Amino acid sequence: DIEANDGSKSDGNRILVSSASEVSDNQAPSKPQRLVPTVFQQVIRALIHMLQFAVAYFIMLLAMYYNGYIIISIIIGAFLGAFIFSWEGILITDA
Repeated sequence: DIEANDGSKSDGNRILVSSASEVSDNQAPSKPQRLVPTVFQQVIRALIHMLQFAVAYFIMLLAMYYNGYIIISIIIGAFLGAFIFSWEGILITDA
């Protein structure tokens, strides 16, 4: 499953939760709240998933050319993509 490895679903959920928390910053919830996306948000999430699946399938077909240069380019592209787009800070807490 593609979405199990890349974390994009959690990124989308993080955006939904942050937008919901901006609305209710003055209220301190006592228990976790379940956030259900609107129909429009779910359509956008489904379209992004479809695009991600199509790009992954296309890259798999490129790799099936068994051309070493294409395979090396895919590996380098995966590294650069992860390096550039998954740059996140680390939360340090006092133990």
